Amino acid sequence: MLERIERKKMDFCTATYVDEYVRTPNYGPRLKMIIEMVGKNKTVLDIGCFDGSVALVLMQNSNVLFGMELSKQAIRSASKKGVQVVLTDADEGFPFSDHSFDAVFAGEIIEHVIDVDYWLQEITRILKPDGEVVLTTPNLASLGRRFLLLFGRDPLTNQSLFSGAGHIRYFVKQTLTDLLAQNNLKIVEFRSDVVNLNDKGNIFSTKLARWFPNLGRGLVVKAVPQTVQH
Repeated sequence: MLERIERKKMDFCTATYVDEYVRTPNYGPRLKMIIEMVGKNKTVLDIGCFDGSVALVLMQNSNVLFGMELSKQAIRSASKKGVQVVLTDADEGFPFSDHSFDAVFAGEIIEHVIDVDYWLQEITRILKPDGEVVLTTPNLASLGRRFLLLFGRDPLTNQSLFSGAGHIRYFVKQTLTDLLAQNNLKIVEFRSDVVNLNDKGNIFSTKLARWFPNLGRGLVVKAVPQTVQH
């Protein structure tokens, strides 16, 4: 069974997540937040780095980027951009030593992870004592999803393994905060990128997301080990 899941996961990643979401019209505000939260002059691990598009932007801030990725096609693209990528399943142990990274970035990954507690513990393990993790994930309580529920429609969830976007769990701010706390991570910054105003996502508001982040399309957080005060 596990081998079948691994095979389906690799096929899914190769078919779905190469060179895709960073080109959507409303991705710019999220990318700006990621750049600000990750910062400069750091050794950074990009978990699920896809084709390396985000890593390439982060490298422009004098960061040294490493990547983890399951799609061989994506790894080839990321390597051409100068990202040092290892072929690794995010659900397995990370092939890095303790306290290796100043920052970890995981964009739209946590909702795909099967053993999310182990995954977060691995992130904490490879972070330096004063390191930071930047996570993004879809917001189940976004304005659009609330309207869908109001009219008795499915709020864009997946009903079978590796269908649609391949999400196996969904978060609102409180559930993400609680999960991180259970794994010794404390959110020190919480933001949202955009509030989508149509179903295609090409009409959106960044001001509404700033004023009412709980209604935003995505949850964008920076977290640190709970023993660290920022």
